[in-house]
Amino acid sequence: MTLAPTRTHSPPPGTAGAPAQILARRLAAAGLGVDVSLYRDTCELTILGVADGKSTITLNTGGRARWYYEPATGTATSPATLTAIITHLLGAPPCPTAPAAYHALPLKGQAGRSLQDQGLTVALQVSEDTDSFEATTAIEVANPARPRLGSITLSDDAALDWHCNWQTAFEGNPATLIDLITPILRPRR
Repeated sequence: MTLAPTRTHSPPPGTAGAPAQILARRLAAAGLGVDVSLYRDTCELTILGVADGKSTITLNTGGRARWYYEPATGTATSPATLTAIITHLLGAPPCPTAPAAYHALPLKGQAGRSLQDQGLTVALQVSEDTDSFEATTAIEVANPARPRLGSITLSDDAALDWHCNWQTAFEGNPATLIDLITPILRPRR
């Protein structure tokens, strides 16, 4: 179902729908549409009207939240843009080191080195597929000064995957999650 700013939905008790309803209203107030899919233990919000990409939020009844964002520009997304988004979400100061200082490195390398310069923890994640003999890599970024904000994975195609516990990270207020991502997603006027 798609929620408009004036339409409400009463989720079944014990589902992730109650926080999702709050998030949907907050996104609608920011000028973004939302398609909500409710499942037994999770709720997924597909955010419509994202200016420069695709985005979803998944919540579960245990408080886990996942925000996934694919920039429309994919691998052409600037490392500086990705670095700015990650530092914003993880509560780190803006990055004074330009990823251009690492211009010889690939996209993840430029962003990762700049994020390390900011004091964030950056780890290489390797996934192996032994059936096809393929390996993929991503970097996982966390802020050791604010571990409650979870971690963000940056993939080769510039997709961001942020995992956190919204109850811990935002003191039980799921709307704070929307306040953090709205500047990234809001249509430019």
